[in-house]
Amino acid sequence: MRFLLVGILLGLACQSGLWSAPPISYSGKISIYNSNYNGYAKLTFSIYDSNKTVVWRNGASVNDSIRVHVSNGRYTVLLGGQGMNQIPSNLFLQHTELYLKVEFENEDGFGKRHLKPDQRITASPYALSADYARIASAVLPNSISRAMLTSDVRNDLNSTGSQSDSNRTITRSMLSSNLQNDLNRTITLSMLSSQVQSDLNRTVTRSMLSSQVQADLNRTITRSMLSSNVQSDLNRTVTRSMLSNNVQADLNATIEANKLSANIRRYFEPSINTHPQDTTINLDTNGSLSVTASGQFLTYQWKKDGSSVAGETNATLSITDANATLHEGNYTVVVANDFGSLESSRAEVSIADPPVEILAITGGSSSANAVNAWQRILIPAPFTGYNISSVDLFLRGSSTVYLEVYDQSANVNANPHTRFAGLTPVATSSSKTFNHVSFTAVNFDFPAGATLNSNPPYYVWAKYSNGTPQVQSTYDAGGTIGGRGNNPAILNVKVYGIAP
Repeated sequence: MRFLLVGILLGLACQSGLWSAPPISYSGKISIYNSNYNGYAKLTFSIYDSNKTVVWRNGASVNDSIRVHVSNGRYTVLLGGQGMNQIPSNLFLQHTELYLKVEFENEDGFGKRHLKPDQRITASPYALSADYARIASAVLPNSISRAMLTSDVRNDLNSTGSQSDSNRTITRSMLSSNLQNDLNRTITLSMLSSQVQSDLNRTVTRSMLSSQVQADLNRTITRSMLSSNVQSDLNRTVTRSMLSNNVQADLNATIEANKLSANIRRYFEPSINTHPQDTTINLDTNGSLSVTASGQFLTYQWKKDGSSVAGETNATLSITDANATLHEGNYTVVVANDFGSLESSRAEVSIADPPVEILAITGGSSSANAVNAWQRILIPAPFTGYNISSVDLFLRGSSTVYLEVYDQSANVNANPHTRFAGLTPVATSSSKTFNHVSFTAVNFDFPAGATLNSNPPYYVWAKYSNGTPQVQSTYDAGGTIGGRGNNPAILNVKVYGIAP
């Protein structure tokens, strides 16, 4: 009787046509090419009878749709709710066979698509709607007269609301127990619609906040804005006993290299300033490789052809009594400390046959300016196949000198500028700058592969670019050995070579 009374009151206020079936919960699934759909979609719902006649649709036109959130292909709606047209209360009473048609659109360019098959509406909505229809049909418009109402109801309808009554506070005790229970119940996530859940789960960005909220977030919190309790808490001294056991243990822990971040470790890792360089060491002589590195507590380990060399753990690797079998190869060095390690670039060690003296021409009784000084040399057996490696010429003074070697034999008394004019030297030495008070052997290196055995005799011509160097020599009356200008002389010369 209570539900009926409410219906009567509403009927009096709104006249006929208010009765409608309650929304019907409907769950559906959307799959596109066998893949469950996720996201929002526009759905159109309509109900038709056994004659294919549409008896209800969600909107005013066939194109009206509602926006529904679909998760993993599943969605739930309330037919007749969520802003749809209400379902007539007598719809299920008048029709014994009804079907639901659902159309789908997600703005992908394919337009509206029919989700098949159409679903026949089950008995539950029929029964619920039939109850409402029977109640509605039993109470006809104007069938409730004023005389049928109790005096309390008539007085309440006839009462004139005062200003104080409209302003009065509705207390909890004035509410019915059902309403109080409804207000006190816990609203769970499952009770919320999919749109509300999506709204709750979305990320709130800064642009969504009002200017007042943004200003409040950006303002500077000063000390005066804090309560006295907070200020006292900030000012108090934190003692060890106030810390948890975990914090105390962490403070007492030893900081090891592997506990530091990569950004911190890089300040302590070793670095190589100068890498080992390729070197050639003469057979049975000594040589070395070295590296210069920066860092603390560095260790070194030399490698030959990728394998560690036993005992070689210094910045310098010493090679003693060099021979090709033991020492030739590619060397690197690993520089390390507790924070990391670094391997140097590769340096090649080559073992060469040492140069030997293959010719010595001595003369030291006089000296003269080195202008046009030259010396005839003839390589004796068994050194005729040797490669010339260097020449010692005894010089004094201050100058820069280099040597040219020719294989032409002509007038030995001719000026070398005439004697060697138009010829190309078979070998040219490096330049040497010197400053000697007394005669001193200056060694001039020749490039590898300069062989003096094709057409002896040869002539060594000293040329200089500055100063007034003097050569050590002795006069030769025969004039067939060498020269200094047009005067026959024997220069002090030693020739060194390397076996082929």
